Amino acid sequence: MKTPIIIQKRTLPVLLVASALMASAAVAAVSGKNAKDSASVEQALQTWLAAVASHTPEKVAALYDSNAVLLPTLRNAVHDTPEERLDYFKMFTGMPKIKGTVNEQHPRLLNEDTAMNGGIYTFTFEQDGKMVTVPARFSFTYKKENGAWKIVEHHSSRLPEPVNANQQVASSQSN
Repeated sequence: MKTPIIIQKRTLPVLLVASALMASAAVAAVSGKNAKDSASVEQALQTWLAAVASHTPEKVAALYDSNAVLLPTLRNAVHDTPEERLDYFKMFTGMPKIKGTVNEQHPRLLNEDTAMNGGIYTFTFEQDGKMVTVPARFSFTYKKENGAWKIVEHHSSRLPEPVNANQQVASSQSN
């Protein structure tokens, strides 16, 4: 015969509070890890933008998995080989004064080794002596490889509607 557990009335509130505190601590630990992982996904995008601005196509191409698919902003073709991606980035990073700025992003961790980030960024570069602005939407899918995020899928396309002074793209970051 099992001995019943007897909980006195005054002990029950203490147990409930202790359980609630333990559950809160567990949620906070998970939230803290997710915040750190979201920040690492945001940093992966910043690393990509810095590589683009460096005018070094090899730096950009090195951020992609060897089997990655790139649907680029300024070309219609699908680039799914390392050679095709490098060729595109030679053209893209070769643009004078190219710079990308994140207007909005939504990083999501799907599991420990897979993440996505989607949003809007704006590229500026010089063309025919004039500065050109290209707002575009993006989506990146990453896999973690040796502790670093590698791009396995990247889609980027110009925004389909014109952006004017009265309809600026929001300059915010959220997740």
